[in-house]
Amino acid sequence: MVQAARSTKQNIVEGYSDGQTSFETEIKLLGVARGSNQELLADYGDCLAANGLVEWKGANPRFEALHKFCLDNTGLAAFQPYFEKWTGDEMANCAICLAHLIDKALSTTIAKKDEEFVTQGGIRERMTTARLGYRTDQRERIAELERENAALRAEIARLEEIISGQSGTSGNSGGEEGLWN
Repeated sequence: MVQAARSTKQNIVEGYSDGQTSFETEIKLLGVARGSNQELLADYGDCLAANGLVEWKGANPRFEALHKFCLDNTGLAAFQPYFEKWTGDEMANCAICLAHLIDKALSTTIAKKDEEFVTQGGIRERMTTARLGYRTDQRERIAELERENAALRAEIARLEEIISGQSGTSGNSGGEEGLWN
């Protein structure tokens, strides 16, 4: 049971860490964490059954109070005062309640990660898209500069034509020819 609980936590940590570079690995490790958590749930159920105790469920007033307590308290400090006071079935039912909350959180997270993968792709796809987008932007900028360059060349040619026309008439004493033609 200790190993199943530890495996749940470690796979969540590793999944989130590896998720920075691989959706596939993150989803896989979160699935492994969920499997370990399911193993822990089954072990606590077996523990209750072996000791003739029952799991609190549904409309059981003890379950409702415990469920609310588990939802409202996430840190170990909130639970420590009860470790010496609770009976075995209270401790097991608390562990089961927490494991169910973890299972719900993992299921929700995995579903969101699956959707994110489908809509955004994996890290390689996103990197490729970013790289292709950068290249497209560069091509567009180069094309824009080439158009600007062509326009400037045309303007230079026009101005050179004006200048060459002006120098050809500079010896003319006719007065109004030259730039004003």
